[in-house]
Amino acid sequence: MADATINITACDNELYLNAVNSGWSQSYQLAHIESGNSNSVDVTVTVTAGTYNEPATLNGVSGPLNQSQSYTVSLPAGTYYLLPIGINWASSQQFIVTLNGTTYSLPLTTPDGQVPTVVWNPSTATSPITFSIS
Repeated sequence: MADATINITACDNELYLNAVNSGWSQSYQLAHIESGNSNSVDVTVTVTAGTYNEPATLNGVSGPLNQSQSYTVSLPAGTYYLLPIGINWASSQQFIVTLNGTTYSLPLTTPDGQVPTVVWNPSTATSPITFSIS
């Protein structure tokens, strides 16, 4: 059985990680993290084959998020596209996600830091981010 491992080491301010199946007919939330105030983030999401279970939102706005907040999400076996969506509430932003050893550091855009905005979404990625679960 092949699992996927996602490690989130920076989130300023809000990050959604979604998986869309290769048939583009179903999406699943893998993570929803809120953070900021220079709080550290080190959360690992293990994705395994099975019946989908939606994770809880992790709130790191008032304190750090660490490995004690790590969890497992199950998805039906198959190939998926990872769709990270970063939201900046204002000022600086940073998102770092590692999928199976490959790191994606954000932002990939440079939005105006004075207003809330979407910092990263799949349209700004240079190529699709894929993974398989079996």
